Amino acid sequence: GVVNARNLRRRGIKVYLADCDPKQTAFRTPRLGALICPDPDKEQDAWLEWMRTFSTRFSTKPVLLASADIFVTAIGRSEQELRKWFLFSHGAQLAQSLAEKDTQYALAAEHGMPMPRTRIVSSVSDAEAFSGEVAYPVVLKPLHFREWQRVPSDHPLSYRKVFVAHDATEL
Repeated sequence: GVVNARNLRRRGIKVYLADCDPKQTAFRTPRLGALICPDPDKEQDAWLEWMRTFSTRFSTKPVLLASADIFVTAIGRSEQELRKWFLFSHGAQLAQSLAEKDTQYALAAEHGMPMPRTRIVSSVSDAEAFSGEVAYPVVLKPLHFREWQRVPSDHPLSYRKVFVAHDATEL
């Protein structure tokens, strides 16, 4: 997102960056003037109000580009409301579906896309049953990578995007 913002700015296009995490690159990049917005995962209504207020800075609808999955998901969830204030891709809900593994895999299967054997596991008993049916190693992913950001920092899956289980015990 920051690279795209720099390129657009060099071409004379006014660019604003917004993020809910002040540790992101946008806040360390000179001359981009990043803005802090509410976290759409935790404060969807506050984020929507912030977006509405932000859109009033412009005389015409600004173009809205998501630069991280958190905003892809938020835009997809609030597409109809956001369309009142911004211009953006008509594929917003599809992009949201692709950011979450359960809908991503369902769409892939629906369209005949070849993919590895996949199972959504929601309990220890699901994992135990699956462990006897597969060949190892097995790649584990959360339905959405942010789910593993919510676990305690000392948890083995904290902030990981994938985990590889080499046997049933690790699974």
